[in-house]
Amino acid sequence: GKSIAGNDDSRGPDSYIRFTIPADGEYIVRVTDHLSRGGPEFVYRVEFQPVKPTLSLGIPRVARYSQSRQQIVIPRGNRFGTLLSVSRANFSGEITLDESQLPPGVKMHYETIPGNLNTVGVVFEAAPDAPVGGGLIDFKGKHQTESLTVEGSFKNRADFVISSPGQSLYVWKDVSKLPIAVTEEAPFKISIVEPKAPLVRNGSMQLKIVAERKEGFNSAISIQLPFRPPGVSAASSVSIPEGKNEVLYPINANGSAQLKDWKIYAIGASANVWVASQMAKLTVAEPYVTFEVQRASTEQGKPTQIYCKLNHAHPFEGEAKVTLLGLPPKTSTEALTFKKDTAELTFPISVDPASPVGKHKNLICRVELLEQGEPVIATAGVTELQIDKPLPPPK
Repeated sequence: GKSIAGNDDSRGPDSYIRFTIPADGEYIVRVTDHLSRGGPEFVYRVEFQPVKPTLSLGIPRVARYSQSRQQIVIPRGNRFGTLLSVSRANFSGEITLDESQLPPGVKMHYETIPGNLNTVGVVFEAAPDAPVGGGLIDFKGKHQTESLTVEGSFKNRADFVISSPGQSLYVWKDVSKLPIAVTEEAPFKISIVEPKAPLVRNGSMQLKIVAERKEGFNSAISIQLPFRPPGVSAASSVSIPEGKNEVLYPINANGSAQLKDWKIYAIGASANVWVASQMAKLTVAEPYVTFEVQRASTEQGKPTQIYCKLNHAHPFEGEAKVTLLGLPPKTSTEALTFKKDTAELTFPISVDPASPVGKHKNLICRVELLEQGEPVIATAGVTELQIDKPLPPPK
Protein backbone atom coordinates (compact mmCIF):
# COMPACT_ATOMS: atom_id res chain seq x y z
CA GLY A 1 0.00 0.00 0.00
CA LYS A 2 2.95 2.39 -0.22
CA SER A 3 5.26 3.66 -2.95
CA ILE A 4 8.68 2.00 -3.26
CA ALA A 5 10.26 4.12 -6.01
CA GLY A 6 9.31 6.57 -8.73
CA ASN A 7 10.81 8.68 -11.48
CA ASP A 8 9.88 11.32 -14.05
CA ASP A 9 12.01 11.30 -17.22
CA SER A 10 15.48 11.03 -15.69
CA ARG A 11 16.89 9.81 -19.04
CA GLY A 12 15.43 12.31 -21.48
CA PRO A 13 12.02 11.10 -22.64
CA ASP A 14 12.37 7.85 -20.67
CA SER A 15 12.01 7.24 -16.98
CA TYR A 16 14.42 5.01 -15.10
CA ILE A 17 14.05 3.39 -11.69
CA ARG A 18 16.65 1.38 -9.86
CA PHE A 19 15.58 -0.29 -6.62
CA THR A 20 15.92 -3.44 -4.56
CA ILE A 21 12.87 -5.70 -4.18
CA PRO A 22 12.30 -5.82 -0.40
CA ALA A 23 10.59 -9.25 -0.39
CA ASP A 24 8.92 -11.81 -2.65
CA GLY A 25 5.34 -10.91 -3.53
CA GLU A 26 3.15 -8.94 -5.94
CA TYR A 27 4.09 -5.39 -6.96
CA ILE A 28 2.27 -2.88 -9.14
CA VAL A 29 3.98 -0.73 -11.77
CA ARG A 30 2.01 2.43 -12.53
CA VAL A 31 2.63 4.55 -15.64
CA THR A 32 0.80 7.89 -15.87
CA ASP A 33 0.67 10.91 -18.11
CA HIS A 34 1.68 14.16 -16.44
CA LEU A 35 -1.94 15.36 -16.68
CA SER A 36 -3.34 11.93 -15.71
CA ARG A 37 -4.83 11.47 -19.18
CA GLY A 38 -5.14 8.21 -21.12
CA GLY A 39 -6.31 6.71 -24.37
CA PRO A 40 -5.52 4.11 -27.05
CA GLU A 41 -2.66 6.23 -28.45
CA PHE A 42 -0.94 6.53 -25.06
CA VAL A 43 1.57 3.72 -25.64
CA TYR A 44 4.33 2.72 -23.25
CA ARG A 45 6.83 -0.07 -22.82
CA VAL A 46 8.21 -1.35 -19.51
CA GLU A 47 11.57 -3.15 -19.51
CA PHE A 48 13.17 -5.02 -16.63
CA GLN A 49 16.77 -6.11 -16.27
CA PRO A 50 18.97 -7.18 -13.36
CA VAL A 51 21.73 -4.90 -12.16
CA LYS A 52 25.07 -6.22 -13.44
CA PRO A 53 28.63 -4.96 -12.96
CA THR A 54 30.16 -3.47 -16.11
CA LEU A 55 33.57 -2.06 -17.03
CA SER A 56 34.78 0.01 -19.97
CA LEU A 57 38.07 1.71 -20.89
CA GLY A 58 38.66 4.88 -22.87
CA ILE A 59 41.08 7.70 -23.64
CA PRO A 60 39.92 11.16 -22.47
CA ARG A 61 39.53 13.68 -25.26
CA VAL A 62 42.26 16.28 -25.59
CA ALA A 63 40.15 18.34 -28.04
CA ARG A 64 36.39 18.51 -28.64
CA TYR A 65 35.12 16.59 -31.69
CA SER A 66 38.63 15.40 -32.47
CA GLN A 67 40.36 12.04 -32.67
CA SER A 68 43.70 13.65 -31.76
CA ARG A 69 45.75 11.25 -29.60
CA GLN A 70 42.93 8.73 -29.44
CA GLN A 71 45.43 6.28 -30.96
CA ILE A 72 48.67 4.78 -29.66
CA VAL A 73 51.55 5.76 -31.97
CA ILE A 74 54.97 4.63 -30.71
CA PRO A 75 58.22 5.51 -32.48
CA ARG A 76 60.81 2.73 -32.61
CA GLY A 77 63.09 2.74 -29.56
CA ASN A 78 60.84 5.27 -27.89
CA ARG A 79 57.68 5.62 -25.81
CA PHE A 80 54.16 6.98 -26.09
CA GLY A 81 51.99 7.83 -23.09
CA THR A 82 48.28 8.36 -22.63
CA LEU A 83 45.70 8.81 -19.93
CA LEU A 84 43.32 5.89 -19.63
CA SER A 85 39.83 6.38 -18.21
CA VAL A 86 38.20 3.54 -16.32
CA SER A 87 34.42 3.46 -16.03
CA ARG A 88 33.06 1.07 -13.37
CA ALA A 89 29.37 0.43 -12.81
CA ASN A 90 27.83 -1.58 -9.99
CA PHE A 91 31.17 -2.64 -8.52
CA SER A 92 34.41 -1.19 -7.16
CA GLY A 93 37.97 -2.37 -6.89
CA GLU A 94 41.28 -2.70 -8.69
CA ILE A 95 41.65 -3.10 -12.45
CA THR A 96 44.44 -4.82 -14.40
CA LEU A 97 45.09 -4.43 -18.14
CA ASP A 98 45.58 -7.16 -20.74
CA GLU A 99 48.84 -6.92 -22.71
CA SER A 100 48.33 -10.03 -24.83
CA GLN A 101 47.06 -8.16 -27.92
CA LEU A 102 49.96 -5.67 -28.16
CA PRO A 103 52.00 -5.72 -31.40
CA PRO A 104 55.38 -7.54 -31.44
CA GLY A 105 58.13 -5.59 -29.70
CA VAL A 106 55.71 -3.40 -27.71
CA LYS A 107 55.31 -3.50 -23.94
CA MET A 108 53.15 -1.53 -21.55
CA HIS A 109 54.10 0.19 -18.27
CA TYR A 110 51.41 0.94 -15.71
CA GLU A 111 50.39 0.27 -12.13
CA THR A 112 47.35 -1.74 -11.14
CA ILE A 113 44.51 0.79 -11.17
CA PRO A 114 43.29 1.34 -7.59
CA GLY A 115 39.60 1.40 -6.80
CA ASN A 116 39.59 5.11 -5.91
CA LEU A 117 40.93 6.26 -9.29
CA ASN A 118 39.08 6.55 -12.60
CA THR A 119 41.98 7.96 -14.63
CA VAL A 120 45.56 6.68 -14.74
CA GLY A 121 48.63 7.00 -16.93
CA VAL A 122 49.87 4.24 -19.23
CA VAL A 123 53.16 4.27 -21.17
CA PHE A 124 53.73 2.07 -24.23
CA GLU A 125 57.32 1.33 -25.26
CA ALA A 126 58.56 -0.03 -28.58
CA ALA A 127 61.86 -1.89 -28.90
CA PRO A 128 64.44 -0.47 -31.36
CA ASP A 129 63.81 -3.43 -33.67
CA ALA A 130 60.02 -3.57 -33.28
CA PRO A 131 58.35 -4.15 -36.68
CA VAL A 132 56.88 -0.99 -38.20
CA GLY A 133 53.12 -1.39 -38.57
CA GLY A 134 50.02 -1.80 -36.44
CA GLY A 135 46.32 -2.45 -36.38
CA LEU A 136 43.18 -2.48 -34.25
CA ILE A 137 43.41 -4.49 -31.04
CA ASP A 138 40.89 -5.66 -28.47
CA PHE A 139 42.27 -3.77 -25.46
CA LYS A 140 40.74 -5.12 -22.24
CA GLY A 141 40.68 -4.51 -18.51
CA LYS A 142 39.74 -6.92 -15.76
CA HIS A 143 38.64 -6.90 -12.14
CA GLN A 144 38.90 -10.24 -10.38
CA THR A 145 38.31 -11.40 -6.84
CA GLU A 146 37.25 -14.72 -5.39
CA SER A 147 33.60 -13.72 -5.65
CA LEU A 148 33.49 -11.49 -8.74
CA THR A 149 35.06 -11.26 -12.21
CA VAL A 150 34.31 -8.28 -14.47
CA GLU A 151 35.87 -7.70 -17.90
CA GLY A 152 35.54 -4.70 -20.18
CA SER A 153 36.98 -3.36 -23.43
CA PHE A 154 38.17 -0.09 -24.90
CA LYS A 155 35.46 2.12 -26.39
CA ASN A 156 35.71 5.29 -28.45
CA ARG A 157 33.23 7.51 -30.26
CA ALA A 158 34.22 8.79 -33.70
CA ASP A 159 32.45 12.06 -34.59
CA PHE A 160 31.26 12.31 -38.20
CA VAL A 161 28.72 15.14 -38.62
CA ILE A 162 28.67 18.27 -36.44
CA SER A 163 26.27 21.19 -36.83
CA SER A 164 27.42 24.77 -37.15
CA PRO A 165 27.22 27.11 -35.32
CA GLY A 166 25.53 25.07 -32.58
CA GLN A 167 28.30 22.44 -32.52
CA SER A 168 25.84 19.62 -31.90
CA LEU A 169 26.89 16.08 -32.77
CA TYR A 170 24.50 14.49 -35.30
CA VAL A 171 26.29 11.43 -36.68
CA TRP A 172 28.83 9.28 -34.87
CA LYS A 173 30.11 5.73 -34.62
CA ASP A 174 31.07 3.88 -31.45
CA VAL A 175 34.03 1.53 -31.89
CA SER A 176 35.52 -1.01 -29.51
CA LYS A 177 39.02 -1.44 -30.97
CA LEU A 178 42.13 0.50 -29.99
CA PRO A 179 44.32 1.69 -32.89
CA ILE A 180 48.00 1.07 -32.14
CA ALA A 181 51.03 1.41 -34.41
CA VAL A 182 54.83 1.37 -34.35
CA THR A 183 56.45 4.04 -36.53
CA GLU A 184 59.96 4.95 -37.61
CA GLU A 185 62.27 6.60 -35.05
CA ALA A 186 61.49 10.04 -33.65
CA PRO A 187 64.14 12.81 -33.65
CA PHE A 188 64.11 13.10 -29.85
CA LYS A 189 63.43 11.27 -26.57
CA ILE A 190 62.56 12.64 -23.15
CA SER A 191 63.04 11.36 -19.62
CA ILE A 192 62.30 12.44 -16.05
CA VAL A 193 65.17 12.73 -13.60
CA GLU A 194 63.55 10.72 -10.83
CA PRO A 195 63.52 12.83 -7.63
CA LYS A 196 65.24 11.39 -4.57
CA ALA A 197 63.41 13.70 -2.18
CA PRO A 198 59.64 13.51 -1.61
CA LEU A 199 57.00 16.04 -2.54
CA VAL A 200 55.43 16.84 0.83
CA ARG A 201 51.92 18.04 1.57
CA ASN A 202 51.64 21.84 1.23
CA GLY A 203 54.96 21.65 -0.59
CA SER A 204 56.44 22.26 -4.03
CA MET A 205 59.10 20.73 -6.25
CA GLN A 206 60.95 21.44 -9.49
CA LEU A 207 60.81 18.27 -11.59
CA LYS A 208 63.65 18.03 -14.11
CA ILE A 209 62.79 16.88 -17.66
CA VAL A 210 65.70 16.00 -19.96
CA ALA A 211 65.64 15.69 -23.76
CA GLU A 212 67.92 13.52 -25.86
CA ARG A 213 68.12 14.95 -29.37
CA LYS A 214 69.29 13.42 -32.62
CA GLU A 215 72.01 15.31 -34.42
CA GLY A 216 70.58 18.26 -36.29
CA PHE A 217 67.28 18.40 -34.37
CA ASN A 218 67.15 21.62 -32.34
CA SER A 219 63.45 22.59 -32.27
CA ALA A 220 61.65 23.53 -29.05
CA ILE A 221 59.83 20.69 -27.29
CA SER A 222 56.54 21.25 -25.46
CA ILE A 223 56.28 19.20 -22.24
CA GLN A 224 53.14 18.21 -20.31
CA LEU A 225 52.40 16.13 -17.22
CA PRO A 226 49.10 14.44 -18.10
CA PHE A 227 48.72 12.41 -14.90
CA ARG A 228 48.80 14.17 -11.53
CA PRO A 229 48.23 12.13 -8.35
CA PRO A 230 45.23 13.19 -6.25
CA GLY A 231 46.01 16.51 -4.57
CA VAL A 232 48.99 17.28 -6.86
CA SER A 233 48.83 20.17 -9.33
CA ALA A 234 51.20 21.43 -12.00
CA ALA A 235 51.55 23.99 -14.75
CA SER A 236 49.61 23.08 -17.90
CA SER A 237 52.87 22.85 -19.87
CA VAL A 238 56.47 24.01 -20.05
CA SER A 239 58.87 24.16 -22.97
CA ILE A 240 62.41 22.97 -23.54
CA PRO A 241 63.78 25.90 -25.55
CA GLU A 242 65.25 25.51 -29.00
CA GLY A 243 68.71 23.97 -28.77
CA LYS A 244 68.39 23.24 -25.02
CA ASN A 245 68.17 19.82 -23.40
CA GLU A 246 66.32 20.27 -20.11
CA VAL A 247 63.63 22.20 -18.28
CA LEU A 248 62.27 22.40 -14.73
CA TYR A 249 58.58 21.60 -14.30
CA PRO A 250 57.01 23.14 -11.11
CA ILE A 251 54.56 20.90 -9.24
CA ASN A 252 52.70 21.37 -5.93
CA ALA A 253 50.88 19.21 -3.38
CA ASN A 254 47.96 20.46 -1.30
CA GLY A 255 47.32 19.62 2.34
CA SER A 256 45.26 16.51 1.52
CA ALA A 257 47.38 15.03 -1.28
CA GLN A 258 47.22 11.24 -1.22
CA LEU A 259 50.30 9.76 0.47
CA LYS A 260 51.89 7.13 -1.76
CA ASP A 261 54.74 6.27 -4.10
CA TRP A 262 53.16 7.24 -7.42
CA LYS A 263 54.20 6.55 -11.00
CA ILE A 264 54.13 9.62 -13.24
CA TYR A 265 55.22 10.34 -16.80
CA ALA A 266 55.72 13.31 -19.11
CA ILE A 267 54.85 13.71 -22.77
CA GLY A 268 56.74 15.86 -25.26
CA ALA A 269 55.65 17.22 -28.63
CA SER A 270 57.67 18.72 -31.46
CA ALA A 271 57.51 18.56 -35.25
CA ASN A 272 54.08 16.86 -35.03
CA VAL A 273 55.62 13.97 -33.09
CA TRP A 274 54.57 12.88 -29.59
CA VAL A 275 56.78 10.85 -27.26
CA ALA A 276 56.67 10.00 -23.56
CA SER A 277 59.16 9.66 -20.73
CA GLN A 278 59.62 6.56 -18.64
CA MET A 279 57.38 5.91 -15.66
CA ALA A 280 59.14 7.70 -12.78
CA LYS A 281 58.50 7.41 -9.06
CA LEU A 282 57.14 10.44 -7.22
CA THR A 283 56.76 10.07 -3.46
CA VAL A 284 54.04 12.18 -1.81
CA ALA A 285 54.75 12.34 1.94
CA GLU A 286 53.81 14.12 5.14
CA PRO A 287 55.75 17.34 5.92
CA TYR A 288 58.95 16.86 7.91
CA VAL A 289 57.93 19.61 10.33
CA THR A 290 54.91 21.83 10.98
CA PHE A 291 54.71 25.11 12.90
CA GLU A 292 52.19 26.29 15.45
CA VAL A 293 52.53 30.04 14.86
CA GLN A 294 51.13 32.56 17.31
CA ARG A 295 49.44 35.72 16.12
CA ALA A 296 51.18 38.97 16.97
CA SER A 297 50.08 42.57 17.41
CA THR A 298 51.94 45.84 17.75
CA GLU A 299 51.74 49.56 17.05
CA GLN A 300 53.32 51.54 14.24
CA GLY A 301 56.99 52.11 15.00
CA LYS A 302 57.19 49.42 17.71
CA PRO A 303 59.02 46.12 17.08
CA THR A 304 57.37 42.82 17.93
CA GLN A 305 57.95 39.08 17.75
CA ILE A 306 56.22 36.09 16.19
CA TYR A 307 56.64 32.90 18.20
CA CYS A 308 56.59 29.41 16.60
CA LYS A 309 56.36 25.98 18.21
CA LEU A 310 57.83 23.22 16.02
CA ASN A 311 56.24 19.78 15.62
CA HIS A 312 58.70 17.32 14.07
CA ALA A 313 57.21 14.38 12.14
CA HIS A 314 60.32 13.09 10.37
CA PRO A 315 64.01 13.60 11.20
CA PHE A 316 66.36 15.26 8.73
CA GLU A 317 70.08 15.87 8.54
CA GLY A 318 71.77 19.22 8.89
CA GLU A 319 70.02 22.56 9.20
CA ALA A 320 66.71 23.67 7.75
CA LYS A 321 65.87 27.23 6.78
CA VAL A 322 62.55 28.95 7.48
CA THR A 323 61.46 32.22 5.88
CA LEU A 324 58.46 34.32 6.92
CA LEU A 325 56.65 35.47 3.78
CA GLY A 326 53.78 37.93 3.33
CA LEU A 327 54.80 40.64 5.79
CA PRO A 328 53.13 44.01 5.07
CA PRO A 329 55.15 46.90 3.60
CA LYS A 330 57.64 48.67 5.84
CA THR A 331 58.02 45.67 8.13
CA SER A 332 60.81 43.13 7.98
CA THR A 333 62.39 40.12 9.62
CA GLU A 334 65.20 37.66 8.96
CA ALA A 335 65.34 34.04 7.88
CA LEU A 336 66.02 31.54 10.68
CA THR A 337 67.64 28.11 10.78
CA PHE A 338 66.77 25.09 12.89
CA LYS A 339 67.62 21.42 13.35
CA LYS A 340 65.63 18.22 13.80
CA ASP A 341 65.49 18.71 17.58
CA THR A 342 64.68 22.47 17.66
CA ALA A 343 61.54 22.99 19.74
CA GLU A 344 60.74 26.68 19.13
CA LEU A 345 61.70 29.75 17.11
CA THR A 346 60.99 33.46 17.37
CA PHE A 347 60.95 35.88 14.41
CA PRO A 348 61.97 39.44 15.40
CA ILE A 349 59.72 41.86 13.47
CA SER A 350 60.82 45.45 12.89
CA VAL A 351 57.92 47.85 12.26
CA ASP A 352 58.32 51.27 10.66
CA PRO A 353 56.23 54.21 11.93
CA ALA A 354 54.71 54.40 8.42
CA SER A 355 53.73 50.72 8.26
CA PRO A 356 50.09 50.11 7.22
CA VAL A 357 47.50 49.83 9.96
CA GLY A 358 45.21 46.80 10.04
CA LYS A 359 45.06 43.03 10.32
CA HIS A 360 47.55 41.46 7.89
CA LYS A 361 46.68 37.81 7.21
CA ASN A 362 48.41 34.95 5.42
CA LEU A 363 51.89 35.34 6.80
CA ILE A 364 53.47 32.06 5.72
CA CYS A 365 56.37 30.13 7.21
CA ARG A 366 58.17 28.46 4.30
CA VAL A 367 60.61 25.70 5.25
CA GLU A 368 63.41 24.45 3.03
CA LEU A 369 65.65 21.49 3.92
CA LEU A 370 67.76 18.94 2.08
CA GLU A 371 66.96 15.24 1.62
CA GLN A 372 69.67 13.23 -0.17
CA GLY A 373 71.05 16.49 -1.53
CA GLU A 374 67.72 17.67 -2.98
CA PRO A 375 65.52 20.46 -1.59
CA VAL A 376 62.24 19.77 0.21
CA ILE A 377 60.15 22.96 0.27
CA ALA A 378 56.84 23.33 2.12
CA THR A 379 54.53 25.74 3.87
CA ALA A 380 54.81 24.87 7.56
CA GLY A 381 52.44 27.35 9.20
CA VAL A 382 50.30 30.46 8.69
CA THR A 383 49.62 33.39 11.00
CA GLU A 384 48.62 37.07 11.02
CA LEU A 385 49.99 40.38 12.26
CA GLN A 386 47.86 43.21 13.70
CA ILE A 387 49.30 46.73 13.43
CA ASP A 388 47.48 49.50 15.29
CA LYS A 389 47.86 53.24 15.22
CA PRO A 390 49.36 54.44 18.52
CA LEU A 391 47.15 56.40 20.86
CA PRO A 392 47.75 60.17 20.83
CA PRO A 393 49.83 61.47 23.75
CA PRO A 394 47.81 62.76 26.73
CA LYS A 395 47.09 66.47 26.77
